[in-house]
Amino acid sequence: MPGDTTRLPLVLKPENRDQTSAKDAKIINAFVEKMGENEYSVYKRPGLSLYASFANTNGGGVYNWQGPYNIGVSSIYSVFNNVLYNGPSVVGTLSGVTGTGRWSFVTNNSATNPQMLLQQNGTAYVFTNYTPITFPFYQVPSNIPFAPAANTTNGSPLITVSNALAIPLGAVISGPGIPSGSYVTLINSTTVFTISANATATATGVVLSVQGAGFPQYTVPGVAWLDETAYVMDVYGVIYGSNLNDLTTWVTSVNNIKASSEQDGGMAIARQSSYVVAIKQWTTECFYDAANPTGSPLLPVPNSKEPFGCVNGYSLTSIADRLIWLGTNRSGAKQVVMMENLKCKPISTSPIDRLLDNANCTLAWGWSHKEMGHTFYGLTLPNANLTLVYDLTSGVWYQWTDSNGNYFPIIDSTFNSSQGHILQHATANTLLTLSATNYNDLGSLFPVDLYTPKFDGGTRFNKLLTSLEVVGDTTPGSILKVRFSDNDYQSWTNFRNVNLFDSRPMLWDCGTFRQRAFHFRHLSNTPMRIASVDLQVQLGTL
Repeated sequence: MPGDTTRLPLVLKPENRDQTSAKDAKIINAFVEKMGENEYSVYKRPGLSLYASFANTNGGGVYNWQGPYNIGVSSIYSVFNNVLYNGPSVVGTLSGVTGTGRWSFVTNNSATNPQMLLQQNGTAYVFTNYTPITFPFYQVPSNIPFAPAANTTNGSPLITVSNALAIPLGAVISGPGIPSGSYVTLINSTTVFTISANATATATGVVLSVQGAGFPQYTVPGVAWLDETAYVMDVYGVIYGSNLNDLTTWVTSVNNIKASSEQDGGMAIARQSSYVVAIKQWTTECFYDAANPTGSPLLPVPNSKEPFGCVNGYSLTSIADRLIWLGTNRSGAKQVVMMENLKCKPISTSPIDRLLDNANCTLAWGWSHKEMGHTFYGLTLPNANLTLVYDLTSGVWYQWTDSNGNYFPIIDSTFNSSQGHILQHATANTLLTLSATNYNDLGSLFPVDLYTPKFDGGTRFNKLLTSLEVVGDTTPGSILKVRFSDNDYQSWTNFRNVNLFDSRPMLWDCGTFRQRAFHFRHLSNTPMRIASVDLQVQLGTL
């Protein structure tokens, strides 16, 4: 007597019961697509191909800048081991920063003064290929104080020094007879400058402290460009702006505003729509351009504070004006957060949150990719040997690995002139592409692994699985390996092969079980698309 046919769907979501992924359902190196009403398919992820290689290893950021000479032509700038490249050519060395951070980029595409700024942890460089400033780099000075001898006059804002030209606009001035908070408003001549308040004493040869205006120290990841101004934030939550259309000048003593709805530290800064978004330790605040005539142009957006912060600023990426990052809140719980239209919501599921609970997030890299009609956010945690990928199109989480089963080694992403996505390898010397027509990673096969939930057919009685048929694409050379676990993922049978080129890819005589988990593995240099697996089951009596 023939048994009943049961369809085992392969639309799998992570179901790990604890803080590891050793048991329960998951999808590795694949993604899900809805094909119709209650019909889904699982696709093999695209494979990595070489886009470009460099002399240096250790990726530190990649960015597309449309330069001023070739309107409509994009240039790929990348950093490897703190050496900046324009395409294959070395531009120069970025000194002053060590470690495994990632440079943040922003560009000013002014017709007369196009510039690109790179910043990381208080070190900033400006590069231009139009009118080079100290070709090819200009390192933005930081806030380093110095102490000139000066003459002051009671009731006057004029200060006399030997070389006023060495004192930048906006520099904070302090010392005998100088009101607190005074700063430079005008350089009158080679020996005279003006401060923002009148001196309260007359003195000759007093030593004043000049806190030089320049790029702020201790900056967090990110740069936000809004209304001809670049904004960065420091670890104290203070947002600083550049001069209009000038990435080399930062009057930080004047152009600053603190994200102060709560006293948590800064973690990352970004732009969404027409707003600057300050992401802090457990809150997020938004600012708009209020065009203030003095101080920072920014003001807080009323009632915009969101109760979600950030674990690691390098996890942040922007995808189609949506911001996604590894977040947290006052409870300390880790979750992946998405901001859309200035509103935050968690997008990680409970099983994903469990994987994040004890994960070491000292290193975290967020990146994005779009392929085959799907938009992906990738979160790589190297110290946890884990890459989690969120499919914004399907709303499903996956794990992606390299060919050896370790984390997917991408640190950053951008696009090229044809809008194709470019990925930067974290530890090698390469830029890469992901292509649906490539079925391996740089010549190495990677496994697609589909682990199902435990299946009992709705009853705990014994069942005889007489046959298993795979429903999917018929592809020459494509082999699907199948094995079972009948003891809660503790042990597995040996793999058996199913030839997906057969007209009806099947396994026969699959044994008896009460409750069974299935593991399907694809390790062929071919595409793979599977819709479901049909099980021919005969029900026992015990």
